[in-house]
Amino acid sequence: MSSPGAGKTTTLTKTIAAMKHDFRIGVMEADIDSAVDADTISETGAKVIQLHTGGMCHLDADMTRQGLLELDTSDVDLAILENVGNLVCPAEFDTGAVKNAMILSVPEGDDKPLKYPLMFQVCQCLLINKIDVLPYFDFDLEECKKRVLKLGQMITDRVGVKVTVEDPEYWGLAEVLTDEMAEVCLSMKVRKPMTLEQIARKSGKDPERVQKLLDEMSVIGMIEYNWENADHHKQYVLPMFVPGCAEFMMMNDKQVEEHPILADFFENMSRLPLEKVTPMVPPGGSGIGMHVIPVEKAIPAKQESASVEHISHWLKKYQDKYAVGACSCRRQQRVRGEGCGEIEGDLCIGVGDMADYLVETGKGHYITQEEVLEILERAERNGFVHQITNIDGEDKIFAICNCAPGVCNALRTSPCKTACPAHLPVQGYIKMAAEGRYLDALKLIKTENPFPAVCGAICNRRCEDACTRATIDQAVAIDEIKRFIAEQELKENTRFVPLCENHEGKQFTQKIAVIGAGPAGMSAAYYLRTKGYPVTIFEKESRAGGMLMNGIPSFRLEKSVIEAEIDILKQMGIEFRYNVEIGKDITIPELRAQGYQAFYIAIGAQGGRKTGIPGEDAKGVTTGVEFLRSVNLNEDSVHLNGRTVVIGGGNVAIDVARTALRTGSELVSMYCLESEAEMPAARDEVEEAKEEDIQIQCGWGPKEILTENGAVTGIVLKKCISVFDENHRFAPVYDENDCITVECEHVLLSIGQTILWGDLLKDTKVELRPNQTAQADPVTYQTAEPDIFVGGDVFTGPKFAIDAIAAGKQGCVSIHRFLHKGHSLTLGRDLRQFVELDKSNLDIEEFDTAKRQIPGKKSGITKETFRDLRSSLTEEQVKIEAGRCLGCGASVVDENKCIGCGLCTTKCEFDAIHLSRDLPEASRMRTAEDKLKGILPYAAKRAIKIKLKKKS
Repeated sequence: MSSPGAGKTTTLTKTIAAMKHDFRIGVMEADIDSAVDADTISETGAKVIQLHTGGMCHLDADMTRQGLLELDTSDVDLAILENVGNLVCPAEFDTGAVKNAMILSVPEGDDKPLKYPLMFQVCQCLLINKIDVLPYFDFDLEECKKRVLKLGQMITDRVGVKVTVEDPEYWGLAEVLTDEMAEVCLSMKVRKPMTLEQIARKSGKDPERVQKLLDEMSVIGMIEYNWENADHHKQYVLPMFVPGCAEFMMMNDKQVEEHPILADFFENMSRLPLEKVTPMVPPGGSGIGMHVIPVEKAIPAKQESASVEHISHWLKKYQDKYAVGACSCRRQQRVRGEGCGEIEGDLCIGVGDMADYLVETGKGHYITQEEVLEILERAERNGFVHQITNIDGEDKIFAICNCAPGVCNALRTSPCKTACPAHLPVQGYIKMAAEGRYLDALKLIKTENPFPAVCGAICNRRCEDACTRATIDQAVAIDEIKRFIAEQELKENTRFVPLCENHEGKQFTQKIAVIGAGPAGMSAAYYLRTKGYPVTIFEKESRAGGMLMNGIPSFRLEKSVIEAEIDILKQMGIEFRYNVEIGKDITIPELRAQGYQAFYIAIGAQGGRKTGIPGEDAKGVTTGVEFLRSVNLNEDSVHLNGRTVVIGGGNVAIDVARTALRTGSELVSMYCLESEAEMPAARDEVEEAKEEDIQIQCGWGPKEILTENGAVTGIVLKKCISVFDENHRFAPVYDENDCITVECEHVLLSIGQTILWGDLLKDTKVELRPNQTAQADPVTYQTAEPDIFVGGDVFTGPKFAIDAIAAGKQGCVSIHRFLHKGHSLTLGRDLRQFVELDKSNLDIEEFDTAKRQIPGKKSGITKETFRDLRSSLTEEQVKIEAGRCLGCGASVVDENKCIGCGLCTTKCEFDAIHLSRDLPEASRMRTAEDKLKGILPYAAKRAIKIKLKKKS
């Protein structure tokens, strides 16, 4: 109980943080009409309910009784009731509380002090706000501010700035330093080592007291120390802000949790000093902050290089003296709620005496040189840039950081990559195939698509539609090349099973549930597992694959191909639970209770859509999706006798028609609304259907199904005049007087698919659109329930497998960020927006005349078998076809943005980029004190150049 603003919520959160490992805590939070405090408390992990008191200032008896029932204390060891009125009105009721606590604070009304004596009598714990007691002590607050202000002014390297209490130099230090600590710091000089005796003498304080303060400030991060002197005695240093004390403060995780404002302090002190000076900094950094050092293997052996340009030089210099701690930059982003998915773990390596400092002050732990090399290699795999400290000249560093750049300089790319929904690096894997590097090509493909063998069989080839080669003759057979490469997946000894670990080479503990084992769900699971998460896929069917397995006939996609790629997921450690229907066998809230912290719903659109015309409930009428599912589950169990009419003009309708032929139908006819040119089915699939003598009749829609004794005898169709309106929206117009009757025994409706939600979303906040797809953010796929994400057909409606696969990877990006508090789902996110190269000005005379390679076919009659009789290209054909690629993608590198990290040379899978040492002066390192010696001459030359350029 206390006045508003006295600190109840802060007291509660800190109490919970200290006790939550020993007790199961529940909180009943009272507020007039806000839920902000309850939300803050819930972030501690405690069970909390929010009660609104309306016009009252505290909970009354009935509110408390109802609140306790709602809180349900059966699974709570310690229940805390916030702002309960029995401290004011003890005669009204008794909550049965063990202890009553009160914060004494300045009251907002004159009558409040009258209640205090009574409250004092009934409370066992009285907390006094330090601000309220200041008037009763001999304490000069303004004088205290002066000391911290003076200290901030002394340390700052913002030129020409007079520090005030509004500046980070003041409020950042004031957050963690006492007046006495500031006084000791003022007796030192920035970056000038001093012994304990020297500091005690300068400050006029007892050495024992000074030692205690120095130890405390070392843990805080305000002071650092080393033994860099002739007789190896300990000396203390007052560091600059960045790199320095603002950074060290962020490495104290408990301190940051208690003082999150330190993240703002660090961010400000990293940015503000550089705002005006950055354009004037010469190559090499001139003693300002950090210095990029190239990835060692990016430096050619034959090329001249300085020793300071090699990480190995620094590791050798500080041999056997390494420690590692959390990344301050990533941590400040997370604490400020601007994290972009880069986790802060052990990435910053302290060397030399800094290693001892980090360990002794609780900011890191010792590691071996082998562990250092593992961290550096893992950082390179993740695309992190190596940086070393650059404030001590060319003979000293104290840290090696592994920084996440988060920005790509690619400005244009090949049309094939642009058109692909998953944006596969088509040029890359085609070049590798041309060189015979098939396993490397497979690895490259799987960075964006974990199911290349599946897509090699069924992809709708949007990459080929965009291929520049088609402006000359025919598009490169991209899909056939990918299919050849993907055949490596079908052999156990040549499969690519990715490394599954997080940024620290370990495993995350947050359990993730993927609901639905179709292409979107399995794609999300694949990429989440590669990041080191434990993933469980729940599937209501008896096998994985979703529509890949149950909706696509084997003559287009062999079951063995799907099973081979599913086996890889199992080898990665992904758990599959079959015959489990979420919402029926177990609910999402129950899964939360089992420890699952995020959910990805990707159940697909597995229901068929009906037309609503008379007679569609007759025997012999079924949806195409249901028909395909029955056949895929047991090919021998379905037999169609007589004639079959298929309604629909898409790829699924083609599959249905061809499958009907294989299950015994003597004549199969397709009727669709569209003209043949408008049919959504792929051209090659239409031709394959015609080759099997399937009759395709365009421009007709169903009007009525004719029946006799409850069974189908025929169907009446009406002429479709137009399918779309002027805005290309589906709005068919019919001539009701122009009708035909087709006799048949079976009607298979393939006019669309529906989502079978069942009770999956029961007790969740997930909302559905009118078309029954889930509402979610179009970039992050997050629903109204923060821990539930959706993807694939349940979000977009029925699309292709490659679209679902791409959505799965983006779902992984969002879930990874969501699981780490303080990380934004959107900041720094690669939106995968590519602009294709202009194909309008091609000089085609210079290109070869090789013809597109055509794969062969296996022996057999296609319409009589469920086997896939299509063959892959031969190895010789693959090399010819890969040679037809024009390599039309272009990546433009802005030299003003290149920082010489060399990562591009190692990330490029086909050795296309090399690092050249054109600016040796960029490797020159200075001390922080000498930075102006480099900046001023460079700035003067730069200003003259700019002035002359403007005149010209």
